[in-house]
Amino acid sequence: MKLSTYSIGNRRDVLKHIIVASAATFLLAACTTMGGGNAKNGPIYTAIAVDVGPVRAKNIGAYADKIAFYQKQAMDETYSGNIAPGNKSLPALTVEIGSISFGDSGGMDIDVLSSGITHSSSRTTDTLEGFAILRMNGREVRRQKILAVHISGDHGRWSMSDDEKRLIELTQFFAYRLRQELAD
Repeated sequence: MKLSTYSIGNRRDVLKHIIVASAATFLLAACTTMGGGNAKNGPIYTAIAVDVGPVRAKNIGAYADKIAFYQKQAMDETYSGNIAPGNKSLPALTVEIGSISFGDSGGMDIDVLSSGITHSSSRTTDTLEGFAILRMNGREVRRQKILAVHISGDHGRWSMSDDEKRLIELTQFFAYRLRQELAD
């Protein structure tokens, strides 16, 4: 009986090339998606507005203004170069924020070195939910629900500055998810 080690070796080489090509394709797709670059060049909206009326109605007071500020900032950054004010041929985008929640997933991340515990932090799960509403000539043409669940492991004990950082991260992630959902 003759062993066909050559063909097995060839099959392994072919399989290795397929795996390397797949990994390279996946990495390229991930870099393109996460790279912060705009999916479309040029203007795609005439304006972007943020409406926090629905979340304000939940009696969160002035915190709604803080959400609006950071969400508008994140939207402007995400859509930088894609806004053409006054262009009547483009739709206007309104981001409507319906709910926000800051939570704790209950898990603990602990880094241990030979000298002992060096860092301990709780993982947090923060959620921002709302709608992306496209209007053309004052008429709603599309409404897309957006849910952003941001999980982070770098928050320790709660503090006011940590709350601000979490809100900024959450609004940035919401803007990223919105752009993904709208595929623009």
